[in-house]
Amino acid sequence: MSAVLFLAVAAAIVAGMAQATQGVFNAAIARVLGPLPSALISMSVAACVLLLVMLVRAVPFPPWRSVASIAPYPLLVGGLLGATILSCVLFALPRIASASTVAFFILGQVVASLLLDRYGALGIAQHPITPTRLLGAGAVLVGAVLVMKG
Repeated sequence: MSAVLFLAVAAAIVAGMAQATQGVFNAAIARVLGPLPSALISMSVAACVLLLVMLVRAVPFPPWRSVASIAPYPLLVGGLLGATILSCVLFALPRIASASTVAFFILGQVVASLLLDRYGALGIAQHPITPTRLLGAGAVLVGAVLVMKG
């Protein structure tokens, strides 16, 4: 495995671990404030952290005309999906526990990714849905059900 491939896999694992941990913290906030205020707080803190990192690393802000040149739907849909993800996790986690939430979250990611890859959505490389890839998705489904049955 190349170093870049290893780092990409490691980054994906870290992101998954962070998502699972974030869900537990956000659920603790949601028990007091409710799901939507908790999601708003989480996303606001994330925006502030990203702003701070950009300032510390001296990452320039893009010119507004560059932002304005992007079609509106990627800008809006990306934010909408972020809010949807966080709200759904905050709904699911207290009801089916952290491990089950993450397992089914991953199943959703795999299913959507197979479709996005198949059609080369938004310019990503096309990859067919092969029997092997379907078997992998089925394994994730079985794993999610087993995690929930505990």
